[in-house]
Amino acid sequence: MAWTAPRTWIVGEVLTAALLNTHLRDMALETAPALVTTKGDILAAAAVNDLDRIPVGANGTVLEAASGETAGVKWGTGPAAQADQAALEAETDENTYAPPDLIRHSPGVAKVYCHAIGGSGTIALQSGSFNVSSVTRSIDGSYTVNFTTNFSGTTHSEIAGILGAGDREAHCSAPAAASAGVLVQEIDSAFGFIFGSWCYFGFGDQ
Repeated sequence: MAWTAPRTWIVGEVLTAALLNTHLRDMALETAPALVTTKGDILAAAAVNDLDRIPVGANGTVLEAASGETAGVKWGTGPAAQADQAALEAETDENTYAPPDLIRHSPGVAKVYCHAIGGSGTIALQSGSFNVSSVTRSIDGSYTVNFTTNFSGTTHSEIAGILGAGDREAHCSAPAAASAGVLVQEIDSAFGFIFGSWCYFGFGDQ
């Protein structure tokens, strides 16, 4: 059966079973309630005045445009799912995407970084810092970088460096989960200097 254009009746026309079947019964069978058979079924146009039943898809699938299908649509997997922190840290080979708020968990991204200026007094943590709650001084040239979110262990990698000119160098102490030690000193000297500008970077799993 197919859709038939509505008939224009004329005065005195005899209503026959054939006419009723074509213009009443058959048209009723082309309406949505007659075409769908299963919970979740939908209808899509295959052509002018031609509706096709699209059976319900599997759980989690989405309706996608598909010009090669009779009705122009099909059920598909849809956009890639969101990767989680564990997958990003392990660099898992999967069809997912990294959301902006989790990109920082990729192994190649620094989990902690800071730019600090100071010496014997208050340590000024600069605005370009990330995941650092504070920087404290134990003695001149010896600083502790305290993390906002800790590393998962003590096997992460650390880098410290000097900003600006001068015969100075920066060293990292043994990694800790919640903080990092940075020693800033003059080259070939056992003493740290009081004032200076330095930076710290930490890489690893959190």
